[in-house]
Amino acid sequence: MRSRRKEPESNPSGHLSMKSTDFEIRTASLSADEKRLTGYAVKWNSRSQLLWGEFIETFAPYAFKNSLGKGTDTRCLYEHDVTNLLGRTASGTLKLAEDETGLRFELTPP
Repeated sequence: MRSRRKEPESNPSGHLSMKSTDFEIRTASLSADEKRLTGYAVKWNSRSQLLWGEFIETFAPYAFKNSLGKGTDTRCLYEHDVTNLLGRTASGTLKLAEDETGLRFELTPP
């Protein structure tokens, strides 16, 4: 499934707004009985596009080890909008794990 992802732009209010860029979600399996999206939120040592016209992001392998180890409730949001919750680790609808490729996710959306 291809969609449009919004990239942040700064504005005078100090909040972030977003502009659209392409991203792709690949599902390992999807059925009428069990809807689940799986993929990578981050791939190690992979350069992002230019962000805010200022920098490029690159994540070192196992960059999330400490935060994942704390068991903090992490939310998956559609377009970073807190009113569009897709899943969360506390409810088990979002699972996150690091492997040799990157930060893997498994999402069971509403």
